[in-house]
Amino acid sequence: MQDTELTAGAVPEHGPPMAPEDTEWDGDEAEMALRAWASSDGSGDPDTVDWERYRLGFAWYDGEAADEFGAYKLPHHTVVDGELQTVWAGVAAAMGAVLGARGGVDIPEEDMDAVKAHLAAHYAQFDKEVPGEDEPEDEPEDEPMDEGAEAAAPVERDPETAKAVAELKVAAAKGFIAMRAVGRALPSSVPSVAAATAEVDDSDPNIVARRFRLMSASHFRPTMGWFAVTIKMPEDTLKAALPLFGPQADANGTTRPLTVYKDHHTSVSEWCGTIDAAPEYVEASDEIPGGVENVIRLDRVADAKIARGVETGALRSVSAGFTMEWEKSHPEMGDDDFFFAAVDDDEVDGERVALVCTAITGVDEMSVVWEGADPHAKQIGAAATASGEIVDTTGAEASSNPEQEADQMWKEYLIAALGLAEDADDEAIKAAQERVIAEREAFDDADESLTRLTAALGVDADDVDAAVAEVITLKRDTVPRADYDALVKAGAERDCADAVDAAVREGRIAPFEREDMLAMARSDLGAVKRYLAKRKPSSAVPLGEQAPETDGTGGAGANGLTAKQLATAKRLGITDLDAYAAQLKRRPTIV
Repeated sequence: MQDTELTAGAVPEHGPPMAPEDTEWDGDEAEMALRAWASSDGSGDPDTVDWERYRLGFAWYDGEAADEFGAYKLPHHTVVDGELQTVWAGVAAAMGAVLGARGGVDIPEEDMDAVKAHLAAHYAQFDKEVPGEDEPEDEPEDEPMDEGAEAAAPVERDPETAKAVAELKVAAAKGFIAMRAVGRALPSSVPSVAAATAEVDDSDPNIVARRFRLMSASHFRPTMGWFAVTIKMPEDTLKAALPLFGPQADANGTTRPLTVYKDHHTSVSEWCGTIDAAPEYVEASDEIPGGVENVIRLDRVADAKIARGVETGALRSVSAGFTMEWEKSHPEMGDDDFFFAAVDDDEVDGERVALVCTAITGVDEMSVVWEGADPHAKQIGAAATASGEIVDTTGAEASSNPEQEADQMWKEYLIAALGLAEDADDEAIKAAQERVIAEREAFDDADESLTRLTAALGVDADDVDAAVAEVITLKRDTVPRADYDALVKAGAERDCADAVDAAVREGRIAPFEREDMLAMARSDLGAVKRYLAKRKPSSAVPLGEQAPETDGTGGAGANGLTAKQLATAKRLGITDLDAYAAQLKRRPTIV
C-alpha cells in the first residue's frame, strides 16, 4: 500500500492498478469489499478496520468522523483478489456527482478542487478527457474585458437533471447505452399508424394476434431508469437491426421467439406473449416515418387481461428494451452542455440535441405498455376479421382523441366482463364492480376459513369431501359440554392421585403428606411431578415397611414410636430409635 499522509478532506492522489475498463460498477458492493479488505479479520466490523487503508477507496472523507463508514464519500475503487483497483465507471460516477451543480454530493466547497484533482488523476490513468475542462478552440486566451463588463454568471443546473446527467455519463462511458422506449405520454394530435396489408393468423382461440409498429426511424425519448433522454434513430441504423426484432438463435443454434412482457417487468411470471415471425421494414409515408413492424401473439392463458386489452384496443402501444451505440448530434458541444441538453430535450440551431444511434446492439424484449416513447409504436388496425383480413380503424374516421377512445373501449370491456346491458351507465358499472369486489372478498374469507379448517382436521386443503366426512365423525362422537368438562376434571383428578400415590408407595413421601401433595398437584401437576422426581425413594419409609401407629405405650411399635415418628426418624437418618423415643418423651407438650 502506498505510504500516503492522510488528513481530513480530499484523499490525496494515488494510483492503484486499473480494473478492465468495461468493469461494471456497484457502489454498495465496492464499499463492502473495501470494508473487508481494510479490516484485520476480513469481517468489515468497524472495530477491526484500518481507517487509513479504508479511505484509499474514496475521494473524500470527514475527518471529524473518520472512524465511521458514513464519513466516506465518492467511492471509485474496489478490491479484486486482495488488490485495490481503480474502476473507470466508478471514477466517472464520482466525477459526475462532483459536477452535479454542487448538488450531486455534499462536501465542503474548499475541498472541491482537491477532490477534482484526485479524480482527474484517474481520468489520466484511463486516458480520458476530464469533463468540464474543454475550452473552445476559437476563444482567445486572456482577452481583456471591456470596461464595465460583468463576468458571465455560472449556469444554474437543476439538481434532478444534474443527477440524471451524472448517471448518463456513467452509462456513456461503457460505450453503449441500455434504453427502454417507454414512459412518455402522447398528445391527442399524434397521428395513428397506417394499416398494414399482411395477414394475421388469429385462428387459435387462446391467442390474440395483432400487428404492431415496434420502432420508428425518428426522434423519441426512451427512459434510462427514472429519466428520459432524446434519441435519434436513423433509418439506415434501424434497417440494419431489422433481424433483432424477431426470433433469435440461442447459443445452441436453436431459434427462440422474442418474448413479450408487461411494462418491461422481465420476470418469468410477467410474460404475456411472443413474437415468432420475421419482422418487416415499412417505408415512410407522408405522415408516418418508416419503421419495423411485426405480429405480436398474446396468450390468453398467460394473461387474459392483457390479451383482452389489446383485443379491444384499450391497450395499443408497445415498447422495446434495447441497447445501442451512439454519437453526439452536436459534436462541437462539450459533454456537460450536450448531456444536459439531451436530458432537457433542448434544441441548438433549430435541431434537437440527441444521442444519435449508430448501431442497435441488442433487443432484449418487447413490452405491452400504455403509451411508449415512440408515438408510432402502436397496434395497426383494431382487429382481424374471421377471414384474417385486417380492419383499418385508424383512418380519417377514427377518433381524434385517442385517450377518449381508449376510455370508451375500456368501458365496453368492463360492461361485457361484468355481464351488464350495453347501455349501462357509469353508476351501474361502479355498483357492479363493488359487488364483484365484495363477492371476491367473501370468497377469499371463505377460502381462508376452509384452509384453516382442513389444516385443523389434518386433511388435504383441496379434499373438501374428506373434510366434511371428518366433521360428521366428530359430531357423531361428541358429548355435551358439561359431560365433557366432568370427564376432563375426573381425568385430571385421576392423574394427580396416581402421581401422589406412586410417590407414597415408593417412599418418596410419607402417607401423612399425601393430602397436602395432592392439593398441590391439582394446582400444578407438572411442578409436583418434578419435585417428586427429585425426592429419593429412601427419604420416607416405603408404605409396605411402615409400622402401624401405636398409642405410645409400646404395642406394635417396639419403642412406642408412631408410624409418623418412624418416618421422620428415617428421613433424618436417625438409627438409635430408643434414644429418639426417649428424647420425644422428654419434649414438653404444647397445649
